[in-house]
Amino acid sequence: MIKVNELRIGNWFIYSDIAQSSLIGTYDKVDCDLFPICNDEIYFMNPIPLTPEILQQCGFEMDKMFKCYTIQTETGEIILSSSYILQSTDTITKLNYLHQLQNLYFALTGSELEIIL
Repeated sequence: MIKVNELRIGNWFIYSDIAQSSLIGTYDKVDCDLFPICNDEIYFMNPIPLTPEILQQCGFEMDKMFKCYTIQTETGEIILSSSYILQSTDTITKLNYLHQLQNLYFALTGSELEIIL
């Protein structure tokens, strides 16, 4: 289950099929690209686990020498370890799901992560 407060507009998740949020309401309503999700239905929204395939679809490349995934952005390079851990100078962040990567990417770059699912 995904908590609604973890979502931003454009985040991808699973709700009987892959869906993308188009509007985030209060803690009990999310509109996605096909239909509104309200109240008890929110408990059926599930995150999309990060996989090497999804990272590649997002533009990350595997660096086999350093065993990490990298992507070049306008603000610099983002590097994830092979276990999807981002380490910056003062924080270590473990990413498990696509919506977490989308949110972190936006926070670091100010732009949306391009995803082809």
